[in-house]
Amino acid sequence: MEMLTYPHAGKVLSKLLVGSQLDSIRVYSLLVELSFFRPDEPPAGTPKMIWVVASGEIEVSCAMPDSPVDFFERRSRAIASLYNCMGQFVEAVRPEEHKLSISVGAVSITLSPDNKDVDAEFWALMDDSPDVTSNHEWLIAGLSSGITLIEPRTL
Repeated sequence: MEMLTYPHAGKVLSKLLVGSQLDSIRVYSLLVELSFFRPDEPPAGTPKMIWVVASGEIEVSCAMPDSPVDFFERRSRAIASLYNCMGQFVEAVRPEEHKLSISVGAVSITLSPDNKDVDAEFWALMDDSPDVTSNHEWLIAGLSSGITLIEPRTL
């Protein structure tokens, strides 16, 4: 396991996601899985399908005019807005302390931990499948304490 600096993580995440389209959304009680698909030939070492699994807070820039207090109400508004982003391209990815922002079209999707005091994974980015028990070529995880490259075999 290797910790990445935010600038290095930004370069790696941009290489993986910029130019891909939001393809599908899977919603569970505490998890949201977003799949991104590259309609063209991806850069070398980049799969056509990339999954982002979020277990913390999700904010969508156009969905939060009056942020409700309840976690599930905020999440339901964000998820409803995500459907409007389907088929749009990722234009930028910005990892920062305690958050990851993905710009899809004119919308910014921000992932952050529920509790910044607990060092837990709040997002993960992986190839081909959202199943964390799969044998991934690579897996990048956002923790409250930083970004870690768990399976660096090809990045």
